[in-house]
Amino acid sequence: MSDPTPFDIMVAVTPIVTVLGLLILAALAMRRKGQNAAMAHRERLAMIERGLVPPPELSEVERTMKAMGGSADQPLPELTRTPHDRFRSMGVITIGIGFSLMLIIGVAGGSPRSGIGTGGAIAILGVAMVVNAYLDRGRRAASRHDEQRTPNSQLPTPNLPG
Repeated sequence: MSDPTPFDIMVAVTPIVTVLGLLILAALAMRRKGQNAAMAHRERLAMIERGLVPPPELSEVERTMKAMGGSADQPLPELTRTPHDRFRSMGVITIGIGFSLMLIIGVAGGSPRSGIGTGGAIAILGVAMVVNAYLDRGRRAASRHDEQRTPNSQLPTPNLPG
């Protein structure tokens, strides 16, 4: 076995440095969040000691909306996504996984036919999810249109004296 080259050492060390860096970033983020919570707690205690009534504590969603400049009454956009939006995004992700498997097996594994077969099958599954999302959106729009035209809404309203 030959001596490792600087490139080999760099390839071996890069994942380790990346994981350590991400762990340090996560620890710093947790520390900062704890300091912010402690500062908010001290602020509330100071208000109570001065005889003021502190405002009610906001939930995480309300704080996020306030920080984004919106009101707490409006739901976050990602919480109001419809099922066809989720199907479409999951389909796109599945297509990406299929194509990446196609490349990994075909190029790195040296078997293009197996790569196209395996990755292509997963990519086709993703395409089916995207098609299902668009078909579901059409069905939902049609059902909402039918709900607006109920038989009771076509009855005349009686004129009551009064």
